[in-house]
Amino acid sequence: MKKENFRPQDLQLALKLHDSIEDLQMEIRIHVSLGNYAAAAICTDEMAASIKGTCELKRAKREHDKMVGISKMMNERGIKVEVVMANA
Repeated sequence: MKKENFRPQDLQLALKLHDSIEDLQMEIRIHVSLGNYAAAAICTDEMAASIKGTCELKRAKREHDKMVGISKMMNERGIKVEVVMANA
């Protein structure tokens, strides 16, 4: 996992979601090999939710980086601004 893809305040959750995805991949393989397709389907749904959460955290980082860039550009042009981090 690339830690730079996430804001510092989101890193712990991102790591937790990433680990969950990896664990669920293993569970899916086991369930499929044993023919437990219903259990594999449940794991697939849980994995999709973890992936969606990870994507949302990555999107938040991109948006934050964009705002930091805008702030820097404005400061370079003599417009004093601050980037305020919202606790989302």
